[in-house]
Amino acid sequence: MTALPHSYRSDPLLVCEGCQESYRADIWLVVDVAERPDLAARIGEGTIQTGVCPNCGEKQVVDMGLLVFRPNGNPVLLFSPAQETTPEEDQDQARGLLNLLYQTMKDEWQGEWLNDFGPIPREALIEMLKD
Repeated sequence: MTALPHSYRSDPLLVCEGCQESYRADIWLVVDVAERPDLAARIGEGTIQTGVCPNCGEKQVVDMGLLVFRPNGNPVLLFSPAQETTPEEDQDQARGLLNLLYQTMKDEWQGEWLNDFGPIPREALIEMLKD
C-alpha cells in the first residue's frame, strides 16, 4: 500500500488583473516540507500562493491559509492564516487544513502536535522555515 502525499493544493480559477484572461493556478494549502522541499523554498520566496497568468505573465497572490507540516520540526505544525480574515475564520481554516492533513496520515497522526498550534503571520512563518 502506497502512502498518500501529505501536501495538498487547490486550483482556483483566477482572472488576471493585467489582461483579464481566466486561468487555473496551483495554490498550495498544505505543505509537507520533508516531502516537498521545492514547496518549502517557494514559501521562503513568498510565492507559494501566487498564480502566474500564462497569457501575460502577471503575478497574482491568492490570500488563503497555509498549513506547514515539518516532521522533524519544533513545532511540527505551523499555520499561517489568510490576511483578510477574522479569528473565527482563521479557526475554520485551520480546522479544515488540519483535517486535510489528518486524512492523508491517519495512523501516523500524533495529537500532541496540536499542543503548540496557533496562527503565525506569513512573515514569521517564512522566518521560522529558514531555521
